[in-house]
Amino acid sequence: MWGDKEYVLQRVREDYFWLDHAEPHLKADPEVVLVALAMDGRALRFADICLQANPEFVLQAVRHTGGALVYASPKLRATRAIVLEAVRQCGRSLEVASEAMRADREVVLEAVQQDGFALEFASDLLRSDREVVLAAVRVCGCALEHADPVLKNDKEIVLEAVDQHGLALESAGPLPRADREIVLAAVSRHGGALRFAPSKMKKDREVVLEAVRRSSGGAWKHAETRLKADPLLDPCSACLNPIATPGSAGAPVFTVLEVTVREVEALVEMHATSMTGMEVRVELPVEATVGDFGRRLVEPTRHRTVYMVLLGHSEPLSPFDVDRPFLDVAAHLRTSA
Repeated sequence: MWGDKEYVLQRVREDYFWLDHAEPHLKADPEVVLVALAMDGRALRFADICLQANPEFVLQAVRHTGGALVYASPKLRATRAIVLEAVRQCGRSLEVASEAMRADREVVLEAVQQDGFALEFASDLLRSDREVVLAAVRVCGCALEHADPVLKNDKEIVLEAVDQHGLALESAGPLPRADREIVLAAVSRHGGALRFAPSKMKKDREVVLEAVRRSSGGAWKHAETRLKADPLLDPCSACLNPIATPGSAGAPVFTVLEVTVREVEALVEMHATSMTGMEVRVELPVEATVGDFGRRLVEPTRHRTVYMVLLGHSEPLSPFDVDRPFLDVAAHLRTSA
């Protein structure tokens, strides 16, 4: 049965794994093996050793499944054209490439652009190559772990890494971890990054607020003890705060253009516009807070927080203004109707 070519062809068209059951002469049959490889490049595992050393068959395998490179002969794992095809499909197949290929800059760049973690398998020289490391962390921030120690202190590289994944802060050098801009970027992506920040950052109210709300409250335990008594940093309050933290990424910016008080109805009408041209008019009771108006601005967006900038001011309102009466904060824009 497993020596019958037509039967084996039928089975490998269903699942490449059936090639493992074929008789040896069929594992060396080009037609049978090519059909199996068209199903999954990992069929190379079951092919005859002669076909594992055949460039045509190995190229077919790695184009389908880059990880099939592991089943190629040592000579072909050192063949540039084949390794390039493999890493373009699966960056981590660089692990089984020859030492020379892991030191080939073009090959490694292709690998890390497909999977940043392929940086782990690059040569020491290329893990200290700034362009290679930048390419890796832009795809997978946590690949920073495998960069040369010198580059772990490069601000641009660390910023790229934490912007892709906040927890990359764990692998940053001491200088970037003490940089407020970097720490704020990290906790904006993943609140849990606060645990890798130095104690000075765990005392920073804005950094802690951003971390707490980006972790659904989980980062609160990493805050400095004194800040845990701050009601605005309580996980429930922090997660409901609609005002973006200055320096955090992603929140839309609304400029408050007009604030009109309708005395008879005891209402305040706010007219705001976003940087993308979205116009919003909100009516709330005169006692409404900054947070009340912020929550109404969030509604038409796909975000959880917004920046509120009052006309005539250059800086946005602070998230710690959330409970202040809006009319007190926007007094200079107030008109009556």
